[in-house]
Amino acid sequence: MHYEPLLNIALTNVIADELHLLLQITDKLLQNLIDEVLERDAVEDFNKKGEHPKGCISQSCLTASILLAFPFLFGIKKCRWLGEAS
Repeated sequence: MHYEPLLNIALTNVIADELHLLLQITDKLLQNLIDEVLERDAVEDFNKKGEHPKGCISQSCLTASILLAFPFLFGIKKCRWLGEAS
């Protein structure tokens, strides 16, 4: 479905907001990553039999993202599970 623009603004009068463009791109990439991990988890869990743990891929991705992002986001110099941060 095609919609007509509300305002007809020439591109010479538009300034790109780089921060919001970057945030939108990052949001799409992160959503694609999450979708891929969940899809792989579903396929792997479907093929598992018995008492094998389920959700291993998503759990390992979550653990890795927490270990990488937590010290960076909060500026922590030392984490007891990471040792000294450089």
